[in-house]
Amino acid sequence: MVMARKTSKCLDAFFIKKHASEEISIINSEVALIYHNVKHGLSYNSLDCLAKNISKFIPDSQIAAKLTCGRTKASAITRNVLGPYSQEKVISELKECYYFSVASDASNVGNLKTFPYAVQYFNCNKGICRKLLDFYEEAEETSLDIYNCLKKITTDSNLSMDQISAYSADNASVNYGAHNSVFQKLKEENNHIFKANCYCHVVNNCVKYALKGLDVDIESIVIKIYNEFSSSALKTKKLKECCEFAQIEYKELLRHVPTRWLSLLPAIDRLIRSWPAVKHYFLSKGRDNCHKVLWDFISEGCSTDFMNNDDEECKKEGKNDCYLFFLSNILPEFTKVILLLESESFTILDIDHAMRSLHDQLKSRMADNFFGSKVRDIFRKLDEEERALFKGQVHIFLQRALKYIEERYDFSTDGIYKKFELLSLKPQELKLTWEVLSELPMILNIEDAINIDSLYSEFACLKTVYRELPKDLPNDEIWAYFFRNNTSTNFDNLKKIVGFVLSIPTSNAFCERIFSLLNSLWTKERNRMSMDLIKSELQTRINFDVSCSEILTVLQSSDGEKLIKMAKSSEKYFKK
Repeated sequence: MVMARKTSKCLDAFFIKKHASEEISIINSEVALIYHNVKHGLSYNSLDCLAKNISKFIPDSQIAAKLTCGRTKASAITRNVLGPYSQEKVISELKECYYFSVASDASNVGNLKTFPYAVQYFNCNKGICRKLLDFYEEAEETSLDIYNCLKKITTDSNLSMDQISAYSADNASVNYGAHNSVFQKLKEENNHIFKANCYCHVVNNCVKYALKGLDVDIESIVIKIYNEFSSSALKTKKLKECCEFAQIEYKELLRHVPTRWLSLLPAIDRLIRSWPAVKHYFLSKGRDNCHKVLWDFISEGCSTDFMNNDDEECKKEGKNDCYLFFLSNILPEFTKVILLLESESFTILDIDHAMRSLHDQLKSRMADNFFGSKVRDIFRKLDEEERALFKGQVHIFLQRALKYIEERYDFSTDGIYKKFELLSLKPQELKLTWEVLSELPMILNIEDAINIDSLYSEFACLKTVYRELPKDLPNDEIWAYFFRNNTSTNFDNLKKIVGFVLSIPTSNAFCERIFSLLNSLWTKERNRMSMDLIKSELQTRINFDVSCSEILTVLQSSDGEKLIKMAKSSEKYFKK
């Protein structure tokens, strides 16, 4: 009944204008209900139950009495109407834009290996758009198989391979290897395809590479401490008792997953909150009942006699404690960059500032020997040898981090991302010069598509209206505002350059979101769903930009007539 009450509120938005025919009203309501069902990840069994009982819940509605959207019909409309319709809309927009990038990755679901064909493109009216063109299963993960699938989907959609501006994926060799990778095969067919590395992976791997230079394996320690309590109620109870003894509020420890981008910092911060209690717990167990790695780390700086387990003994802070506090202080700088890269408002024009800020932070901390205020407090209690040893370890961490990031990002003043940054319209004064703008087509290998004389006229127009542009919007939306509100000039050449650059992703975060959504859809309770139904659900949830109430406007528009026609046809029951 609770679900019925919530659904009845949604139905208020689904009921059609009085002058619409009853048949159209019914099919619109059914499609809207199914759309609502997909958007919220509800089961088709629940919709089947609702369809049979909705006339009882809303007895005074003639439309509700005639709704017949059980699970068979609902899944058919999702699979062969909503999904294909959203795909057609994406294809239509891709044909209208000059360039789009392709992003792909692999994820295992049971014994299936799945791949998305995700696209990013710049719409001159809206800004950057990220959509799911296709989602497919492929048992093989070789570069040739991935390339063939990408090419087939592109050509089957009547799109040109020349429209692809960039290829984005994780930084595995199968994607970006020097000789036989997906990128190299795409490059052979289209020489202007840009290598769009995932900088979320770069920053995350930078941390992992730097941690390997330390004498202490912090990741392993954090994981082992979590595992100690994760599956034992008795051990958790003892930890709670240790928290009471140390006068600390108990907080459940967080799991660190090495393959995830942002899990180490929260795990360390939560561990630090309970650190005296955690130390008390392991010191109480004694050397023989602790993992050697944990015992060596936790017992460092404590006296050899733990029989009394004095509270003050557990609160002692030594050199090893400095590692946790140092990482708690330095990791937010990496996390800040990853969060920016994941943000939907972040563009390729912003990446240079973010990466240089991280680079400068690392260099500055190493030059000033700043490891955090808490480490400085502990340093006062350590002897000179211990301070020198820890300082040497931190310098190794910072040196390795700088080395890793410098090898994978161009920090030179004439780097490609530095030139992209000049396309930003946020500064009060336009930083983009004609010299840089006229050079970009050659750098991007699209000079044949650009008329330099016309480009200069367009650039002159941009300079004229630059001060009138809003500066408080994301960069892509400022460019969309400029193109939308200056129609006296065609701006074809500027649109090609800006469209190419803004179609380049900064990370593979969009693909990761698709897989996260996939895991929430393809659960154990919904394990009988077919691959094409899952694909259509993903396309519906990602490609439709309208809410459950706004879908009614789409259905009533001339653009929605095709969708309604598909939903009414019996062909929806047959796989297309």
